[in-house]
Amino acid sequence: MRISDKAKLLTSTGLIEGITTYCKVCPRCKVPFRYQEYLHGIHNFDDVFLVSLELLNRFEKNLECKIALGRSIDALNRELNIQIRPQTIINSFMHFQALCDREYTFNCVICGHHPEIVILDVNKKGAFRCDTTRIELPSESHENDRVNCKYFWKEVERHILVTGILDKDQENPYPIEPSYTYWSPYIGHNSRKSDNVINSENRKVLRGNGCLEKDTREFTQERLLEILHGSKMHYVRQVGKDAGIKGTYSMSKLDIIKEIRDALVTDDSKFNKIFSKLQGSSGGWGSIICPHGIVYAVKFLLRAESPRDFVDLLRSMEHLPNIVIIDMPHMVVAHGNKRYPNMFGPHDGMLAAPSENSIRLAQSGNLSVRMPWLEHAKSPSDDADDAHPVTGSSDHYCLFDRLHESNTKSEKEILRRVEFVPELFGIVNTQIQEQLYSELNRTNYFMKQHSPVKYIFLFRSIIDLRNSTKNYEELSQLEKNLGQKVTFDIHGRAEVASGIDAKNDLGESHSNENCNQNDTYDTKSKSESASANDVNSKSRKNKKRKGTFPGTEPKKRKTQFETNSDGNSRQNTMWIQALGLRERERQILLQKRWLNDMIINAGQQLLGAKYPHIGGFQDPLIMQSTGFTPEPGEFVQIVNISNSHWVTFSNIGLEHPKVRLFDSKVPLRISYPLDIVKAAACLLQTRDPHIVIEVMNVIQQKGGSSCGPLALAFASALCAGINPVIANFSEDTVWVGLINNLTAGDMPPFGISSMGRTVKKRRTKAIVESIYCWCRRPDETGRSWVLCNICKEWFHRECIQVAIPRGKFYCRFCIGRLDAKTVKASEDLMCLESFHQFKACYIEHKWHSVAIELYKFIDKTAMDGTFPPAEERLAVLEKLPEHLDEKILGVTLFIPGKKGFEFIYVYGRVHKTVIHLYGTLIHEMVHAKVAMDGEPAGNHGKYYRKVGHNVIKLLNRQRHAVPVQQVLGVKVENKILNHKYVGHFQ
Repeated sequence: MRISDKAKLLTSTGLIEGITTYCKVCPRCKVPFRYQEYLHGIHNFDDVFLVSLELLNRFEKNLECKIALGRSIDALNRELNIQIRPQTIINSFMHFQALCDREYTFNCVICGHHPEIVILDVNKKGAFRCDTTRIELPSESHENDRVNCKYFWKEVERHILVTGILDKDQENPYPIEPSYTYWSPYIGHNSRKSDNVINSENRKVLRGNGCLEKDTREFTQERLLEILHGSKMHYVRQVGKDAGIKGTYSMSKLDIIKEIRDALVTDDSKFNKIFSKLQGSSGGWGSIICPHGIVYAVKFLLRAESPRDFVDLLRSMEHLPNIVIIDMPHMVVAHGNKRYPNMFGPHDGMLAAPSENSIRLAQSGNLSVRMPWLEHAKSPSDDADDAHPVTGSSDHYCLFDRLHESNTKSEKEILRRVEFVPELFGIVNTQIQEQLYSELNRTNYFMKQHSPVKYIFLFRSIIDLRNSTKNYEELSQLEKNLGQKVTFDIHGRAEVASGIDAKNDLGESHSNENCNQNDTYDTKSKSESASANDVNSKSRKNKKRKGTFPGTEPKKRKTQFETNSDGNSRQNTMWIQALGLRERERQILLQKRWLNDMIINAGQQLLGAKYPHIGGFQDPLIMQSTGFTPEPGEFVQIVNISNSHWVTFSNIGLEHPKVRLFDSKVPLRISYPLDIVKAAACLLQTRDPHIVIEVMNVIQQKGGSSCGPLALAFASALCAGINPVIANFSEDTVWVGLINNLTAGDMPPFGISSMGRTVKKRRTKAIVESIYCWCRRPDETGRSWVLCNICKEWFHRECIQVAIPRGKFYCRFCIGRLDAKTVKASEDLMCLESFHQFKACYIEHKWHSVAIELYKFIDKTAMDGTFPPAEERLAVLEKLPEHLDEKILGVTLFIPGKKGFEFIYVYGRVHKTVIHLYGTLIHEMVHAKVAMDGEPAGNHGKYYRKVGHNVIKLLNRQRHAVPVQQVLGVKVENKILNHKYVGHFQ
């Protein structure tokens, strides 16, 4: 039976139209069934739209590579020059995923089915469309807080499957809408206690008055203001408009938030108006992940997050983890122990009893709580029902992640910090949840337009693909290190077969390879066989961590649980107190393992003290967060590449903007990752369009972990005026010399066996990289750009931090010299955040601080104190943007048609005296006053002259109180304040 002769087949090479589709009828039961023949490589979505399996697999691979499905579809439409609705392709992809036989195991090959350490958090940006005000609450008699996870997700798959069968007008026979009684999280079938999982989200709302539980993080006024402080300017302005505040475009971010706060205090209806708009979406999604980044459970919240959500997930798992890391552990413990007595213990999940002595030790940094069962299971196991099957311990702790350790005012909560557990500190990345959210938020933007059921189905598929990719990488790395296939024990954990030396499985097997963070650790024992627990502990130590480098924590751990009560145990492990180095760092050096950032920082600290005239020596970890601070002069800096290799940067003896790279392991094709260019750009912070990185031909390392000592040796030679290119460094001597220098507290050149090394080329290659924007960073894939129509410079949209209006865009460097008509097209670009970034591109003039005082004096004396803070709106710069005339004394930027001004900047170099600067500042502040009064700004008309006369009159009366008289001893005479300096007032 023919269905259509206008079907379309989409492949990776083109769109084939005019295809005829048929369906067959069973000769026995007379039930029609449609074409679904995968052997031909075609997936039939709805008998009208067909997709090749090769293209669907391509979309799947793109998702594994963190490329959003929306971007893949957009690229396909452009490549094939076709116009197919992205929603149709997405629906086809989901239909295909629903037909695939996926297990959705949701467990890590290293941690197994039952992880002993988990990190929990909620991603509020991952909200889907859901009006919680329309979800009906169950009756008070409803006591069943469980939902069948297996059946619910089967229903979700059926809902997706029938979308390809139904006509457009037909309703789905498997409707699934957000509900308090039938809305299930997903937990891997090997990890959950049973198919009936807990979801008591309906109990967030108290039946009596409809209010929320006290510990539910709903949108209170305080919560709203907290969110606004961390939001971008355009969002703050929109909320200000909703609150009825006028003139938000002429106000700073803090001023708008202050006005919003005042408005909410006086009028509850305004808060309700804002709150009603925020109720159009869900509370986000929460998850449980292991330290390796594998998601074990995901819950799609209908209301704002609460400790109840996390307790539900944890109690739905077959075995409660021993260590739970979260941003509100005290609230989770209080809620969990209330519902399930002794859920967390001992000490209510704290590391020690909250005595005065324990708190004092923690505050002084001398508390140490050892948990050897995290690396070697207890034998025998604790005789308790809740003992973990892997560790054998019945202890269950709830700790803070590193970012939220200050989230409580209670002194005893300091006992929930990871840093006091040697087996965790520096090894477990407590911010791995935030990194997961950052990764998914960049690729899942296209999902918010879907219905809730499609959202959760596609989201689970994406998480499963991500888990599968990470597990494959983990297994490949293990098998590469071990040289044989890895098996699994009864708990689903990777197991090393008998006969493998445990010391070599993840440590020394890389000794002759390029520096890799698997060089970091040896294992503790040389037993004939290594258990799954051994593999897990070593893999956890070798895991890549963002924000800290491998080797931070010791190889060996104590074999007994101990709370340091006298404060001397931790002190006894110190090696060099002044440098903060402990016994673990000495062992790293003695065993010639990969250096951690503690040792690198100690070496740089000694170099900085020995050569104070040389800049640099910044903590390498800074580059991973905010980036290095710009160095105006000569510098030497050690940088980490991809968390696995140390190199040295220096610009000694070079012209700006050049920098030299001293690398002991130069790649064969001399191709470096982008973080090398970013590090150089941060250090130089040049306005030039390019930076040049010269890769120097220094001696190359032979050992797999010698990059750190050689990087410090290169740095010490550079500081002493020795060219590392012509020096012969001995690797054995480098290790010994570094230990001796650290012990002596001095860092002279070391490791040089002889001078006069002959090389054909001193410089191997020069890398020329373009840099852009105010931040002066290189091009990064995945970032959105906008082009200035005048200077043709590219800028990051996130650096501009405002919505780009249609038409032409003008950057801060060019907008100051445009007329009012041209600027009007870029009204929305005038935001305070951009001003701060603009200031950072130029060096402040020596009179900047004096100008701040003058600004305040003029505001107080002649402007009635109506001007915004000087620190936010004024800059006296050594140099103006290249596109401005150097004869300009100063510029005031404002928005035509809007009240107020954005900022004032003054060219400091052209002012010969402070009095000259004073006159220019008066001139520009009069322009700003005219704009604040709502009059036409940017000219010297009648109103401008009137305001100027009044300002001069008031300042003349107080001329003896001008700050420059006290600061610089300059006497201000009456004749100074005339048209020669202020101009256009006569």
